[in-house]
Amino acid sequence: MPNSVDLAGFIWCGVLLVVTLALPSFRGSLAGVAKALARWKILLAFILLAAWVAGEIGLGVWLSLWNGAFVTTTTIWFVVVAAWLLVSSTDVGSGEHYLTKRALAAFAPATLFGVFLSLAPPNLIVELVLQPIIVLLLACLFLAQRRKDDATVRNVLAVVIACFFVVLVGSVAGTLYQERQTVDWGQVWRQFALPVWLYIGALPFVYAAGVVASYGHALTMVKLFGKKSRAERFLPALALVWSFSLAGRQVTLFVRNAGFEFARARGFRGARQMVKDYRRGKADDDASAD
Repeated sequence: MPNSVDLAGFIWCGVLLVVTLALPSFRGSLAGVAKALARWKILLAFILLAAWVAGEIGLGVWLSLWNGAFVTTTTIWFVVVAAWLLVSSTDVGSGEHYLTKRALAAFAPATLFGVFLSLAPPNLIVELVLQPIIVLLLACLFLAQRRKDDATVRNVLAVVIACFFVVLVGSVAGTLYQERQTVDWGQVWRQFALPVWLYIGALPFVYAAGVVASYGHALTMVKLFGKKSRAERFLPALALVWSFSLAGRQVTLFVRNAGFEFARARGFRGARQMVKDYRRGKADDDASAD
């Protein structure tokens, strides 16, 4: 059964959906997003992600990390967090150490704090008031951090948010202490660990999806600018995979810097030679920069 945190989230999402549908401009944007998500490639990616998470859950059951009490929590996690990870999988090519950075994000204070609050949630009325306040404070802090001239405002907001969170943590800790004789601490530990291992377990799939997206971008450029038939596009695609394997960031950089030239490469050997020339030129540039 969903707790007050889940119910409050559902209610506020419903309110936002009603407001969005009531405004013509937002309604058109929502229709565009729905149309984009209805494409078969995106639907297939979400189906495969759901199958991957189902495998995680099966492993969690076998390891006694998951049980039927977490159905609602897991569903919400999939709709919010897993979907966001998949949509942002294009970030695989945007920087180094993608998997390490994402894995560390699972232990971010904000993530653990949210899980801790869900261990002893307040009643629904209080939660309905708390959620927009927390979102508003975090949004104000985010905007203040983007403006370098608002250091005073940023510091004040940070102090207010810290005090607010300390009060909430104290309230949850006090509730758990008062009910310590009846609390199932094994279940509490499982609930606390659930979003962490689900998040980390989904990262290999998300990384693979990002690599596939990088290759898809390259093949789209070959199709648009190379003017090759499907059979002629196969060999350059094979050469690209042969050269870069699962190095999503290198594929992204290659497409960004040499995509147009690669689109005109002919055959497996020509595509491989272009990749070699690109790597040689990049090595020379790095050496000259040093």
